[in-house]
Amino acid sequence: MKVIYIDVLFAVNLIINYLLLLMTMRFGGVYAKRSRLFLSAFLGAFYCVLFFVPELGFLYGAFFKLAFAAFMVFIGFYKKSLFSLAKLYIIFVGLSAALAGGVIAFYWLNNSGMLSLKNGVIYADISLKTLFIASGLSFLLVSFFLRHQGSAGVLGKKIKPVEITLFGKKTVVYTLLDTGNELRDPITGKRVLVAEYQSIRECLPLRLRESIEFDSNYEASEIFERASRMGFAGALRLLPFKTVSGRNGNMMIVMKPDAVQIEEKPAPDIILGLTFEGLKGAKGYSALVGI
Repeated sequence: MKVIYIDVLFAVNLIINYLLLLMTMRFGGVYAKRSRLFLSAFLGAFYCVLFFVPELGFLYGAFFKLAFAAFMVFIGFYKKSLFSLAKLYIIFVGLSAALAGGVIAFYWLNNSGMLSLKNGVIYADISLKTLFIASGLSFLLVSFFLRHQGSAGVLGKKIKPVEITLFGKKTVVYTLLDTGNELRDPITGKRVLVAEYQSIRECLPLRLRESIEFDSNYEASEIFERASRMGFAGALRLLPFKTVSGRNGNMMIVMKPDAVQIEEKPAPDIILGLTFEGLKGAKGYSALVGI
């Protein structure tokens, strides 16, 4: 008789649920707080543990599994529209089915007993150390795929009008919601919406525009120094970033907007970054932000 350890069962399904929800978010082209996804994954892992309580055997019936999957999607993405939730639910269930099929195939090919499927629950008879290493590699693999899958996305490109309020003035910038863009502010963890300078230029005070346009080289550190001398030190920051080719040492001018709305929904987790060279290959948009 195979012995199943509850702590391993819970940890395995917590990590797998979180990965599935993360991939659902990226494939669905939406944004959700990581804390909400973790809460949903935690509840899903707890539900899996209940499968092994004899008195609760009815829970692993198909109806309850599908219903709880819907509950997990609602918890993780609860602010989305009904249509978006339905789309995310289909993606989540599809990914879960694909994962279960992979587990069955792995078990059949290896017949090692390390990985098993019981009552529809994945169980790995491995140490927690091995589990965490495997999870880390899985995250890297998912990140690699999403980064190289890039702006096209699994469900296609998504260009949305984004309303930006800056220094009391509003402008609408067509923005690519980019599944491959992982640029974030290392201090606050907020996403960086990278916008072409000309798209938000009219929102900036005249003296700030003058400090930016003083030199056509548009060197970020020099712009920051000039703007600071003109009294804008508190409005701007320098953000280090890495190029697509992997080169470090680049700096970007960033600022905190008064407000950002994507499809008329507030997006308080975004700061604004400026690019002066234009976005390479941009067609129909002048800004991009990760999701």
